[in-house]
Amino acid sequence: MRLLDRYIAREVVSHGILGLAVFTFVFFVPQLVRLMDLVVRHSGSIWSVTLLFLCTIPPGLAFTLPIGVLVGVLIGLGRLSADSEIVALHASGISLRRLLLPIGFVAVVTTGATLLNTFWLSPLALRTAAGLEQQLISSQASFAVQPRVFDERFPKFILYVEDVEAAATHWRGVFLASSAGATAGLFPDPGNHFQQSSVTTAEDAQIVANPSQRRIDLHLGTGSTHEYDQHTPDQYNVTTFGETDIPVDISGAALPSKNATLSAAALPARMLLTDKGSSWLSSRIEFQRRVAFPAACIVFALLGVPMGVRPRRGGRAGGARRLRHQFVTGKDPRQSFVVNHFK
Repeated sequence: MRLLDRYIAREVVSHGILGLAVFTFVFFVPQLVRLMDLVVRHSGSIWSVTLLFLCTIPPGLAFTLPIGVLVGVLIGLGRLSADSEIVALHASGISLRRLLLPIGFVAVVTTGATLLNTFWLSPLALRTAAGLEQQLISSQASFAVQPRVFDERFPKFILYVEDVEAAATHWRGVFLASSAGATAGLFPDPGNHFQQSSVTTAEDAQIVANPSQRRIDLHLGTGSTHEYDQHTPDQYNVTTFGETDIPVDISGAALPSKNATLSAAALPARMLLTDKGSSWLSSRIEFQRRVAFPAACIVFALLGVPMGVRPRRGGRAGGARRLRHQFVTGKDPRQSFVVNHFK
Protein backbone atom coordinates (compact mmCIF):
# COMPACT_ATOMS: atom_id res chain seq x y z
CA MET A 1 0.00 0.00 0.00
CA ARG A 2 1.39 3.38 -0.97
CA LEU A 3 2.05 6.22 1.45
CA LEU A 4 -1.10 8.08 0.40
CA ASP A 5 -3.25 4.96 0.86
CA ARG A 6 -1.85 4.37 4.33
CA TYR A 7 -2.43 7.98 5.28
CA ILE A 8 -6.09 7.96 4.21
CA ALA A 9 -6.71 4.53 5.74
CA ARG A 10 -5.19 5.68 9.02
CA GLU A 11 -7.45 8.73 9.10
CA VAL A 12 -10.56 6.61 8.47
CA VAL A 13 -9.61 3.84 10.89
CA SER A 14 -8.72 6.18 13.77
CA HIS A 15 -12.04 8.02 13.63
CA GLY A 16 -13.91 4.77 12.94
CA ILE A 17 -12.53 3.18 16.11
CA LEU A 18 -13.67 6.20 18.10
CA GLY A 19 -17.17 5.96 16.64
CA LEU A 20 -17.22 2.20 17.23
CA ALA A 21 -16.32 2.63 20.89
CA VAL A 22 -18.96 5.32 21.46
CA PHE A 23 -21.83 3.46 19.80
CA THR A 24 -20.84 0.13 21.40
CA PHE A 25 -21.00 1.80 24.80
CA VAL A 26 -24.44 3.21 23.96
CA PHE A 27 -25.69 -0.27 23.02
CA PHE A 28 -24.05 -1.79 26.11
CA VAL A 29 -25.61 0.53 28.72
CA PRO A 30 -29.15 -1.02 28.62
CA GLN A 31 -27.64 -4.49 28.96
CA LEU A 32 -25.47 -3.29 31.84
CA VAL A 33 -28.53 -2.46 33.96
CA ARG A 34 -30.02 -5.93 33.43
CA LEU A 35 -26.70 -7.67 34.12
CA MET A 36 -26.08 -5.71 37.31
CA ASP A 37 -29.51 -6.73 38.58
CA LEU A 38 -28.74 -10.36 37.77
CA VAL A 39 -25.31 -10.27 39.43
CA VAL A 40 -26.60 -8.55 42.58
CA ARG A 41 -29.48 -10.99 43.01
CA HIS A 42 -27.50 -14.12 42.14
CA SER A 43 -23.87 -14.15 43.20
CA GLY A 44 -21.33 -15.98 41.08
CA SER A 45 -17.61 -16.32 40.56
CA ILE A 46 -15.54 -13.48 39.10
CA TRP A 47 -14.86 -15.54 35.98
CA SER A 48 -18.58 -16.21 35.39
CA VAL A 49 -19.53 -12.56 35.87
CA THR A 50 -16.69 -11.35 33.61
CA LEU A 51 -17.61 -13.85 30.90
CA LEU A 52 -21.26 -12.83 31.16
CA PHE A 53 -20.36 -9.18 30.60
CA LEU A 54 -18.11 -10.05 27.65
CA CYS A 55 -20.87 -12.12 26.02
CA THR A 56 -23.10 -9.05 25.76
CA ILE A 57 -20.66 -7.18 23.49
CA PRO A 58 -20.65 -9.30 20.24
CA PRO A 59 -24.42 -8.97 19.54
CA GLY A 60 -24.06 -5.19 19.59
CA LEU A 61 -21.04 -5.21 17.29
CA ALA A 62 -23.26 -6.31 14.42
CA PHE A 63 -24.86 -2.85 14.58
CA THR A 64 -21.87 -0.74 15.59
CA LEU A 65 -19.28 -2.03 13.10
CA PRO A 66 -21.15 -0.65 10.02
CA ILE A 67 -21.86 2.57 11.91
CA GLY A 68 -18.16 2.83 12.80
CA VAL A 69 -17.24 2.56 9.12
CA LEU A 70 -19.66 5.34 8.22
CA VAL A 71 -18.42 7.59 11.04
CA GLY A 72 -14.78 6.94 10.13
CA VAL A 73 -15.31 7.78 6.45
CA LEU A 74 -17.35 10.92 7.16
CA ILE A 75 -15.05 12.36 9.82
CA GLY A 76 -11.80 11.24 8.18
CA LEU A 77 -12.58 12.61 4.73
CA GLY A 78 -14.30 15.61 6.27
CA ARG A 79 -11.12 16.57 8.07
CA LEU A 80 -9.11 16.17 4.86
CA SER A 81 -11.62 18.32 3.02
CA ALA A 82 -11.68 21.00 5.74
CA ASP A 83 -7.88 21.25 5.67
CA SER A 84 -7.96 21.57 1.85
CA GLU A 85 -6.03 18.32 1.48
CA ILE A 86 -8.64 17.06 -0.96
CA VAL A 87 -7.99 20.20 -3.07
CA ALA A 88 -4.28 19.45 -2.93
CA LEU A 89 -4.94 15.92 -4.14
CA HIS A 90 -6.95 17.29 -7.06
CA ALA A 91 -4.16 19.71 -7.89
CA SER A 92 -1.71 16.80 -7.90
CA GLY A 93 -3.81 14.98 -10.48
CA ILE A 94 -5.34 12.41 -8.08
CA SER A 95 -9.04 11.80 -8.72
CA LEU A 96 -11.69 10.90 -6.19
CA ARG A 97 -11.76 7.34 -7.52
CA ARG A 98 -8.26 6.93 -6.12
CA LEU A 99 -9.69 7.45 -2.64
CA LEU A 100 -11.88 4.36 -3.04
CA LEU A 101 -8.86 2.06 -2.87
CA PRO A 102 -7.85 2.60 0.81
CA ILE A 103 -11.43 3.16 1.91
CA GLY A 104 -12.57 0.02 0.08
CA PHE A 105 -9.80 -1.96 1.79
CA VAL A 106 -10.99 -0.78 5.22
CA ALA A 107 -14.60 -1.57 4.28
CA VAL A 108 -13.72 -5.09 3.08
CA VAL A 109 -11.77 -5.86 6.27
CA THR A 110 -14.65 -4.59 8.41
CA THR A 111 -17.10 -6.62 6.33
CA GLY A 112 -15.12 -9.79 7.04
CA ALA A 113 -15.03 -9.01 10.76
CA THR A 114 -18.78 -8.33 10.81
CA LEU A 115 -19.45 -11.53 8.86
CA LEU A 116 -17.43 -13.54 11.38
CA ASN A 117 -19.27 -11.86 14.22
CA THR A 118 -22.81 -12.36 12.92
CA PHE A 119 -22.36 -15.97 11.80
CA TRP A 120 -20.19 -17.35 14.61
CA LEU A 121 -19.21 -15.08 17.50
CA SER A 122 -22.57 -13.45 18.23
CA PRO A 123 -24.65 -16.71 18.30
CA LEU A 124 -21.98 -18.35 20.45
CA ALA A 125 -22.02 -15.40 22.86
CA LEU A 126 -25.82 -15.51 23.14
CA ARG A 127 -25.81 -19.23 23.89
CA THR A 128 -23.03 -18.84 26.44
CA ALA A 129 -24.79 -15.92 28.13
CA ALA A 130 -28.04 -17.90 28.38
CA GLY A 131 -26.19 -20.81 29.99
CA LEU A 132 -24.40 -18.51 32.46
CA GLU A 133 -27.65 -16.81 33.44
CA GLN A 134 -29.25 -20.21 33.98
CA GLN A 135 -26.30 -21.30 36.11
CA LEU A 136 -26.35 -18.14 38.24
CA ILE A 137 -30.07 -18.43 38.90
CA SER A 138 -29.88 -22.17 39.58
CA SER A 139 -27.07 -21.77 42.10
CA GLN A 140 -29.25 -19.46 44.19
CA ALA A 141 -32.62 -21.20 43.79
CA SER A 142 -32.82 -22.10 47.49
CA PHE A 143 -32.78 -18.41 48.44
CA ALA A 144 -36.13 -17.91 46.69
CA VAL A 145 -37.94 -20.35 49.02
CA GLN A 146 -40.22 -18.52 51.46
CA PRO A 147 -41.19 -19.99 54.85
CA ARG A 148 -44.79 -21.14 55.46
CA VAL A 149 -45.65 -20.94 51.75
CA PHE A 150 -46.48 -23.86 49.47
CA ASP A 151 -43.96 -23.62 46.65
CA GLU A 152 -45.07 -25.29 43.39
CA ARG A 153 -42.27 -24.04 41.13
CA PHE A 154 -40.23 -27.23 41.30
CA PRO A 155 -41.13 -29.93 38.73
CA LYS A 156 -42.92 -32.94 40.31
CA PHE A 157 -42.61 -31.47 43.82
CA ILE A 158 -44.61 -29.27 46.17
CA LEU A 159 -42.45 -27.84 48.95
CA TYR A 160 -43.44 -26.36 52.28
CA VAL A 161 -40.91 -25.14 54.84
CA GLU A 162 -41.76 -24.06 58.37
CA ASP A 163 -38.69 -21.90 58.89
CA VAL A 164 -35.69 -20.80 56.82
CA GLU A 165 -32.44 -19.70 58.39
CA ALA A 166 -30.75 -16.48 57.31
CA ALA A 167 -28.20 -18.28 55.14
CA ALA A 168 -31.07 -20.12 53.35
CA THR A 169 -29.05 -23.34 53.45
CA HIS A 170 -30.84 -24.90 56.42
CA TRP A 171 -34.60 -25.48 56.62
CA ARG A 172 -36.75 -26.63 59.53
CA GLY A 173 -40.08 -28.44 59.34
CA VAL A 174 -39.91 -29.70 55.76
CA PHE A 175 -42.97 -31.03 53.91
CA LEU A 176 -42.28 -32.39 50.42
CA ALA A 177 -45.04 -33.87 48.23
CA SER A 178 -43.93 -35.56 45.01
CA SER A 179 -45.75 -36.97 42.03
CA ALA A 180 -45.36 -40.49 40.66
CA GLY A 181 -41.75 -41.52 40.03
CA ALA A 182 -40.11 -38.49 41.60
CA THR A 183 -38.53 -40.51 44.45
CA ALA A 184 -37.91 -43.72 42.50
CA GLY A 185 -34.70 -45.44 43.53
CA LEU A 186 -34.17 -43.36 46.68
CA PHE A 187 -35.31 -46.01 49.12
CA PRO A 188 -34.11 -49.61 49.46
CA ASP A 189 -37.52 -51.29 49.79
CA PRO A 190 -38.76 -53.10 46.64
CA GLY A 191 -41.93 -51.05 46.22
CA ASN A 192 -42.92 -49.78 42.80
CA HIS A 193 -41.78 -46.19 43.28
CA PHE A 194 -42.27 -45.40 39.61
CA GLN A 195 -46.05 -45.56 40.06
CA GLN A 196 -46.33 -44.15 43.57
CA SER A 197 -46.84 -40.64 44.80
CA SER A 198 -45.24 -39.74 48.09
CA VAL A 199 -45.26 -37.26 50.94
CA THR A 200 -42.04 -36.76 52.87
CA THR A 201 -41.79 -34.94 56.18
CA ALA A 202 -38.57 -34.19 58.02
CA GLU A 203 -37.50 -32.21 61.04
CA ASP A 204 -34.85 -30.31 59.11
CA ALA A 205 -32.96 -30.27 55.83
CA GLN A 206 -29.53 -29.13 54.73
CA ILE A 207 -29.41 -27.62 51.22
CA VAL A 208 -26.55 -28.52 48.86
CA ALA A 209 -26.62 -26.63 45.55
CA ASN A 210 -25.63 -28.53 42.41
CA PRO A 211 -25.91 -25.96 39.59
CA SER A 212 -23.99 -28.04 37.07
CA GLN A 213 -26.82 -30.61 37.07
CA ARG A 214 -29.53 -27.96 37.65
CA ARG A 215 -30.74 -29.39 40.92
CA ILE A 216 -30.47 -29.01 44.67
CA ASP A 217 -29.89 -31.94 47.02
CA LEU A 218 -31.98 -31.99 50.17
CA HIS A 219 -30.14 -33.74 52.99
CA LEU A 220 -33.10 -34.52 55.23
CA GLY A 221 -32.87 -35.24 58.95
CA THR A 222 -35.19 -37.51 60.92
CA GLY A 223 -38.49 -38.04 59.12
CA SER A 224 -40.72 -40.39 57.18
CA THR A 225 -42.04 -40.97 53.68
CA HIS A 226 -45.62 -42.01 52.89
CA GLU A 227 -46.18 -43.61 49.50
CA TYR A 228 -49.45 -44.34 47.76
CA ASP A 229 -50.36 -45.84 44.38
CA GLN A 230 -53.81 -44.99 43.05
CA HIS A 231 -53.84 -48.16 40.93
CA THR A 232 -53.43 -50.35 44.06
CA PRO A 233 -55.38 -48.58 46.79
CA ASP A 234 -54.95 -51.47 49.21
CA GLN A 235 -51.22 -50.79 49.49
CA TYR A 236 -49.79 -47.96 51.56
CA ASN A 237 -46.08 -47.78 52.40
CA VAL A 238 -44.48 -45.85 55.23
CA THR A 239 -40.70 -45.52 55.39
CA THR A 240 -38.92 -43.89 58.32
CA PHE A 241 -35.35 -42.71 58.14
CA GLY A 242 -32.72 -41.10 60.29
CA GLU A 243 -31.37 -39.16 57.35
CA THR A 244 -31.67 -39.35 53.55
CA ASP A 245 -30.96 -37.35 50.39
CA ILE A 246 -33.58 -36.28 47.85
CA PRO A 247 -32.52 -34.50 44.64
CA VAL A 248 -34.93 -31.80 43.48
CA ASP A 249 -34.88 -30.65 39.87
CA ILE A 250 -34.78 -26.84 39.69
CA SER A 251 -34.43 -26.39 35.92
CA GLY A 252 -38.10 -25.49 35.54
CA ALA A 253 -38.06 -23.17 38.54
CA ALA A 254 -34.83 -21.45 37.59
CA LEU A 255 -35.67 -20.61 34.00
CA PRO A 256 -36.02 -16.92 33.15
CA SER A 257 -39.40 -15.53 32.31
CA LYS A 258 -38.66 -15.67 28.59
CA ASN A 259 -39.04 -18.80 26.53
CA ALA A 260 -36.55 -21.56 27.40
CA THR A 261 -35.90 -22.35 23.75
CA LEU A 262 -33.08 -20.53 22.02
CA SER A 263 -34.03 -17.53 19.94
CA ALA A 264 -33.25 -17.39 16.25
CA ALA A 265 -30.34 -15.02 16.91
CA ALA A 266 -28.59 -17.70 19.01
CA LEU A 267 -28.98 -20.54 16.50
CA PRO A 268 -26.13 -21.58 14.17
CA ALA A 269 -26.48 -20.70 10.50
CA ARG A 270 -26.89 -24.36 9.54
CA MET A 271 -29.97 -24.70 11.75
CA LEU A 272 -31.44 -21.53 10.29
CA LEU A 273 -31.21 -22.89 6.77
CA THR A 274 -32.55 -26.35 7.66
CA ASP A 275 -35.47 -25.10 9.74
CA LYS A 276 -38.71 -26.43 8.22
CA GLY A 277 -41.00 -25.94 11.20
CA SER A 278 -43.37 -23.19 12.19
CA SER A 279 -40.48 -20.79 12.84
CA TRP A 280 -38.99 -21.08 9.35
CA LEU A 281 -39.89 -17.49 8.49
CA SER A 282 -38.08 -16.02 11.50
CA SER A 283 -35.10 -18.27 10.73
CA ARG A 284 -34.90 -16.96 7.16
CA ILE A 285 -35.20 -13.37 8.37
CA GLU A 286 -32.40 -13.95 10.88
CA PHE A 287 -30.16 -15.48 8.19
CA GLN A 288 -30.74 -12.51 5.86
CA ARG A 289 -30.03 -10.14 8.74
CA ARG A 290 -26.66 -11.81 9.28
CA VAL A 291 -25.83 -11.19 5.64
CA ALA A 292 -27.22 -7.64 5.52
CA PHE A 293 -25.12 -6.20 8.35
CA PRO A 294 -21.75 -7.12 6.78
CA ALA A 295 -22.94 -5.77 3.41
CA ALA A 296 -23.87 -2.51 5.15
CA CYS A 297 -20.17 -1.83 5.78
CA ILE A 298 -19.47 -1.57 2.04
CA VAL A 299 -22.67 0.39 1.37
CA PHE A 300 -21.93 2.92 4.14
CA ALA A 301 -18.36 3.34 2.89
CA LEU A 302 -19.57 4.10 -0.66
CA LEU A 303 -22.17 6.54 0.65
CA GLY A 304 -19.71 8.26 2.95
CA VAL A 305 -17.10 9.08 0.29
CA PRO A 306 -19.12 11.71 -1.67
CA MET A 307 -20.52 13.13 1.56
CA GLY A 308 -17.10 13.41 3.20
CA VAL A 309 -15.22 15.07 0.32
CA ARG A 310 -17.69 17.94 -0.15
CA PRO A 311 -15.79 21.24 -0.04
CA ARG A 312 -16.32 23.17 3.15
CA ARG A 313 -15.80 26.90 3.42
CA GLY A 314 -15.26 28.53 6.74
CA GLY A 315 -13.01 30.84 8.71
CA ARG A 316 -11.77 34.26 7.65
CA ALA A 317 -11.09 33.24 4.06
CA GLY A 318 -14.64 32.02 3.68
CA GLY A 319 -16.00 35.31 5.02
CA ALA A 320 -13.80 37.30 2.61
CA ARG A 321 -15.03 35.24 -0.33
CA ARG A 322 -18.65 35.80 0.63
CA LEU A 323 -18.09 39.55 1.02
CA ARG A 324 -16.41 39.76 -2.39
CA HIS A 325 -19.27 37.80 -3.97
CA GLN A 326 -21.87 40.13 -2.47
CA PHE A 327 -19.96 43.24 -3.55
CA VAL A 328 -19.58 42.04 -7.14
CA THR A 329 -23.22 40.98 -7.49
CA GLY A 330 -24.51 44.19 -5.96
CA LYS A 331 -26.11 42.52 -2.94
CA ASP A 332 -23.90 44.27 -0.41
CA PRO A 333 -25.49 47.47 1.05
CA ARG A 334 -22.02 49.00 1.33
CA GLN A 335 -21.74 48.91 -2.45
CA SER A 336 -24.91 51.03 -2.74
CA PHE A 337 -23.44 53.55 -0.32
CA VAL A 338 -20.23 53.84 -2.38
CA VAL A 339 -22.13 54.20 -5.65
CA ASN A 340 -24.53 56.86 -4.26
CA HIS A 341 -21.66 58.78 -2.68
CA PHE A 342 -19.78 59.24 -5.96
CA LYS A 343 -22.85 60.07 -8.06
